Amino acid sequence: MTMAAKDAMVSLGFTALESEIYACLVREGASSGYRVAQSIGKPAANTYKSLETLLRKGAVVQDDAKKKTYAPIAPETLLTRLNKEFDKNRASALKAFKDASVPPAMTRLIPITSLEQAVQVARNILATADETVVLIASESVFEILGEIPSVESVLIMTSAAAKNAIQVPAEAFDHDTLELVVDHQSAVCFTANQGFAIENHPLGTTMHQAVVCQIGLYQVDRKLEEDASRKQLAKLIEGLP
Repeated sequence: MTMAAKDAMVSLGFTALESEIYACLVREGASSGYRVAQSIGKPAANTYKSLETLLRKGAVVQDDAKKKTYAPIAPETLLTRLNKEFDKNRASALKAFKDASVPPAMTRLIPITSLEQAVQVARNILATADETVVLIASESVFEILGEIPSVESVLIMTSAAAKNAIQVPAEAFDHDTLELVVDHQSAVCFTANQGFAIENHPLGTTMHQAVVCQIGLYQVDRKLEEDASRKQLAKLIEGLP
């Protein structure tokens, strides 16, 4: 009996002793528990206990005429059945984990009809920020928006006097304007008393890129007015999404 045969069933959920007993029965044929114990050099009590477990697992059968004689189920038959049971149990486990998983956050599209509503929704979205905040806001909107969270990446363009923000002249905004994207998934877009907001929406990534591009193109335009070098312009353009 090779070690491979002796240990072959361990990876299939059998104990080392059960695997050794099954391999012994396959090699020697139907045997009594006592004879199996002698053949593998294990205590009879442990051998009989493992044989009872193998009976429950359907790996061996007991001769009805000779109650103490055990015979192995053919390896091909046993392994085929175990494979089917594994597939069935795997499917059940996957379903159980799927049912137990946390449901995805609710995706919403919200019409915006007033500045007050836009600011309130923006504050709610900002409160959820974990990684990124991208914001374009006219001075009137920026001043009532409130504190911007300190997350890993914050990019702001406004006509208000704001620290670490890209400054633009007030005339750059014809109306109260608010464009905000948080964590590539939630956003508010509002101007001229109309707009919309999204929460946990795939469109968030596209909106993030669009707002970043607006800020980047504004910077490129300013550099052109300042007769910036090609190297400076290229650096700005390379940073656009």
